[in-house]
Amino acid sequence: MSSYTGNTPIKTILSYSERLYFEALARKATASQRDAFRARIVLLAARGFNNTQISQRLSCTRKTARKWRNRYAKSCRAGLADKPRPGRPRIYDEATRALVTAIACELPADRGLPLSRFSSADIHAEALQELDSCPARSTIAAWLKQAAIRPWTVTSWVTPRDPQFKQKAARVCDLYTGIWEDEPLTEGDVIICADEKTGIQARSRRKTPPGPGKSVRLEHHYDRNGTTICQAAFIAGSGNVIGHCVKENTRANFETLVENVMADPICQNADRVFWIMG
Repeated sequence: MSSYTGNTPIKTILSYSERLYFEALARKATASQRDAFRARIVLLAARGFNNTQISQRLSCTRKTARKWRNRYAKSCRAGLADKPRPGRPRIYDEATRALVTAIACELPADRGLPLSRFSSADIHAEALQELDSCPARSTIAAWLKQAAIRPWTVTSWVTPRDPQFKQKAARVCDLYTGIWEDEPLTEGDVIICADEKTGIQARSRRKTPPGPGKSVRLEHHYDRNGTTICQAAFIAGSGNVIGHCVKENTRANFETLVENVMADPICQNADRVFWIMG
């Protein structure tokens, strides 16, 4: 609280809680420089410093020190906030903004568009068809940013359709945490994770080696050498990867991979080998 007469506060008195608040605000690393600066003015005023002394300590003008000291004297904490500024009148009303936001929250297919997702340019093009006065693309992008709407980002997921998915997945998760059938795994147990990557394109490009101040140069054009399939197994305990490339993803090729993995000394010396396959 403050006692106040005329245009200059006679004395600023802070309660214990107010003093703790302003001291914490002045020290807070994440506080804005503006708020911390005004808190220091109030604290110095409460210690009995006049406006000239405050301005010298905080390297500001006497007018600035008087302004925030008087504002706190009149309205306490609320007086330290910035007053609303009139600024330029709004060009677009809330209905326009709501329409743009609604377009951004639609799927392009709902509007008959051959797009997988909307960009700000696509939203602007759609808004042009529905608004007599359409905001600029940059304005639309700013509105979407303020609303934390990003229709150009996609998050994919898989919905389990197997009614026993939870029970089956639990066994796999237990293995990764070192548990099998409610018993901990031993040092003699080995976990293998196997999968395949199909349709890998084999490309041939011309490269120029780097030199002092020069990066590797890569020719834009390339020769297609068909596709290949990579079958690989990851040994969870050691981090080793055993795999091969094949022309077809057949059972015989996968059996060859299993034989190569099981021939590894880690698997040969294991008590048990668990295979997890996608």
